[in-house]
Amino acid sequence: MLRVSAVTAAIARGDHRLGRALAEELWPIVLRLNCPTPIVILDSWLAGAATECGHHAAYRFHMDRYRKTRPTAVSIAVQELTYRVFYAFDLGLPEPTYEELEAKYAETERLGYQGEAMRVLLTMILSTLLHGQFERALALARRGEDPRIPPAQREPFIHTAAMALCGLGRVDEASALLAQVAVPAADVRPVPFSTNRLIAAQIALQRGNHTEAESLAHQSLEVSVPQEMYPNVLAGFGLLTALAADRGSWKECARLAGIVTALRETVHFKRGRTPWSLAAESSEDKAKAALGVAAYQAAYDEGASLDLPSAFEYVRRARGHQGRPTIGWTALTPTERRVADLVRSGKSNAEVAAELLMGTETVKTHLSRVYTKLGVGNRTKLAAFPARLD
Repeated sequence: MLRVSAVTAAIARGDHRLGRALAEELWPIVLRLNCPTPIVILDSWLAGAATECGHHAAYRFHMDRYRKTRPTAVSIAVQELTYRVFYAFDLGLPEPTYEELEAKYAETERLGYQGEAMRVLLTMILSTLLHGQFERALALARRGEDPRIPPAQREPFIHTAAMALCGLGRVDEASALLAQVAVPAADVRPVPFSTNRLIAAQIALQRGNHTEAESLAHQSLEVSVPQEMYPNVLAGFGLLTALAADRGSWKECARLAGIVTALRETVHFKRGRTPWSLAAESSEDKAKAALGVAAYQAAYDEGASLDLPSAFEYVRRARGHQGRPTIGWTALTPTERRVADLVRSGKSNAEVAAELLMGTETVKTHLSRVYTKLGVGNRTKLAAFPARLD
């Protein structure tokens, strides 16, 4: 159960990539030992992670197992509603109506399932945001101010309320609301960090602070891309599409539009009417008018041909000198620096994994990137590499 607790801890702080890695390492063990409780926990969480990452086959696999183990669990219905909100097209089912979501929320409240009630409420808010119903989304997010909800669990409601306020053009209110929560540490709570930076970028864009907006959008993508959090990934690229149009970089705008459409179609994610989606759509129309149909389509197709890693490298290159360096200590992410420091201190991969609550394969991945960025080939050369000044 200790290793299951490590998975749960990673989930709780919003590190979905680490949670998936730990869960996938643990999965064959709990199956071999036939441990019912860990199997249920992992099935439930891996289905949720698959929803957020657009891994449809994994979602169906774990939900099928979950249904067999807990056929009447309320959490099954809640998870399916969330999946349908984002991927109704892929399921071949109708998208949940507002009334259906409201009824499930009332049911979970009546049964006293506070955690599931909050999940349904957040799903309702996200659904209304995707439909551009910003007044309704704001009213729903205000329910998250319920004093019964622990302060740490109010953060998603503050974030979604700020999104709704951006959609309503009430940017100063959104900024004041966002300031009520501290910016999470990127290497400790990556997904909340990514969401926070996205909203801050949208606020900066609407205020006309384009340099700040671009920096914040890149900060969000730096963690949402490795986490494969497609809602945030698509929002980040959407913001960059709008920013490219604002500075008259029409080919870049068209390429980014192609990237966004291709990534969204890859995971069958709903296009939606969020603030960043609307800004990106407006930018696409301007780019078509500026370039002409043929030139726009050519640049669009170039972007659409890129997979997620290639698209991410493209926007990093397009950003030029403002991006993170590619070599040296300053090129390392916070997590890569922590791994490098621990390895330099003499710890083994297993010891690093235990200290940072990550799988050994994840440590190897980080270490490989450290070697590449520092230009060293092994642990001995890493230990001898000049220490960073900070």
